[in-house]
Amino acid sequence: MATKLVLLDVTNTIIKVKGGVGRVYRQLANDMQLNYFKLADTEIINSRFKMAFSNHWSQYPNFGFGKMPVSSILNNN
Repeated sequence: MATKLVLLDVTNTIIKVKGGVGRVYRQLANDMQLNYFKLADTEIINSRFKMAFSNHWSQYPNFGFGKMPVSSILNNN
């Protein structure tokens, strides 16, 4: 039986990330005590995340389904 998959992008529609993803990633790095490197400024992380997400989406639309190796797992191949 084929796997059915529904993907919903709810960011900035249903879910609003307070302070942006940069703040969340920076806080996670702090919480995980990843202090062996200098953490980038929240705004830099936000802008780079947007750029990286846009590039990734161009290469792998629909979250990479059908184009990334994990798709073969979801398709039971």
